Amino acid sequence: MVLQRLRHTAAWCVALAVLPPLAGCSDSLQLRGREAHLVLTADVSGTRIAQVVVEVSAPDIARPLVFNVAVQNGTASALLTLSAGSDRTITMRAYDSAGVEIHRGAATLAVREGTNPPLSLTLLPLRGDVPITVTIAGVAVTVSPARDTIVIGGRPLRLAAAVTTSAGQPVNVQVQWASLDPSCAIVSS
Repeated sequence: MVLQRLRHTAAWCVALAVLPPLAGCSDSLQLRGREAHLVLTADVSGTRIAQVVVEVSAPDIARPLVFNVAVQNGTASALLTLSAGSDRTITMRAYDSAGVEIHRGAATLAVREGTNPPLSLTLLPLRGDVPITVTIAGVAVTVSPARDTIVIGGRPLRLAAAVTTSAGQPVNVQVQWASLDPSCAIVSS
């Protein structure tokens, strides 16, 4: 990602789309809000699972969050973004290609801001078949350089983002950048 500063009043006006937003127009990059970012991974090879639906509910979440997770090459994988807090119930349902629910599982946990420890959730078969273990782990986003200065009319600054699980394993997600204020800074891929 290339960042070019347009005005002297702000150092950073960039956000990661899909990943944690960064505070706009501040002197350093900072996460905003009380969000948690979790990576869901399930090896469903050898099963009839074609789609996984994840629902997150909690007393302080007005309407449940719903994530549709496609299965590619025998793996269901997604990045989930939700508000941090206690009593987060994650319910997962797995469907075959005809749309018939064939596995289900749920767990209730506290999700904290930033990195969360990994969680294993078991999807039990509704008819025959085998149980499936799903791993849900926190993610860390590292932006480099962590801090730099851009001079008006100077050369653009190149930024890179690395996404890893709380265990340090790389997460294969497409990082997308955007400007929170195009009059402050513009971005290009």
